[in-house]
Amino acid sequence: MVADERIDKIVQTFDHLEARWQDEKEYEDFREYQQAAKKAVQKQGFRFVSLKERPMKLKFKDADTEYTVRIKGSKLVVEERK
Repeated sequence: MVADERIDKIVQTFDHLEARWQDEKEYEDFREYQQAAKKAVQKQGFRFVSLKERPMKLKFKDADTEYTVRIKGSKLVVEERK
């Protein structure tokens, strides 16, 4: 996992949103989750790219790297692509 504290905060938010979505997806609008993810990403100084629903996957970037946060098996995974 990436050591950057800002990314850790984004990953924590993603984990919370994903768990909540699993409990509330029948009742809540996914666009609200996208807005919450966008706000969390921007708060940490990154550019929000997308939050996809199935399977839930968050993409964001800085000047030279794109990050993808997703669940692989039962673990959260952060992938970097330069």
